[in-house]
Amino acid sequence: QHYFIQSNLQHYFIQSNLRHCHVEAPPPRPHPPLGTAMLKLLLPLLTILLLLPLSEERMFHVSGVARFSAAHRHWIEGKTAEENWDIFGICSWINGHGHNYKVTYTVKGEINEVTGMVVNIELLKEVIAEILLQVDHRNIDVDVPFFQNRTSTVENMSLFFWLNLAAGIPDGVELEEVTAYETDENYATYRGE
Repeated sequence: QHYFIQSNLQHYFIQSNLRHCHVEAPPPRPHPPLGTAMLKLLLPLLTILLLLPLSEERMFHVSGVARFSAAHRHWIEGKTAEENWDIFGICSWINGHGHNYKVTYTVKGEINEVTGMVVNIELLKEVIAEILLQVDHRNIDVDVPFFQNRTSTVENMSLFFWLNLAAGIPDGVELEEVTAYETDENYATYRGE
């Protein structure tokens, strides 16, 4: 029978049978090349360096959703009722109509190494709440100064939210896009371009 026994210091190969027992050291192993030895020493350090957060190389996108209800009317001053009907159809009715709007927004930035966040979500919610106060349960064309000289289209709604959000987000965070939805099928996205 042959047995291989490993100790912390040396390997021994033991041959034994009924008649005799003989112990011999295994042949010496050659030393690894210097590069291999250095790699074994440096590997833990390299692993740690690769796992360190490099926030300047990682851009994160943080998104939110806001909802509100409002009335409006698509109408261009200086055009007749018939011309407005040709452009906007039923959206130009004299008494207007309403929507349950949805607005999605995305900001981007690097993670703050102290907080672990790109931006404090509570701060974004406060900015959105201030914007919603201007439009929620309002007649957009009458109650919102931004729309006094603009048709309250979904495109202009996304621009309205963009301008207000951009003014309220903190430095170091970039507003990436705003999408305003009049319905699930009718929406517009603005990216600051």
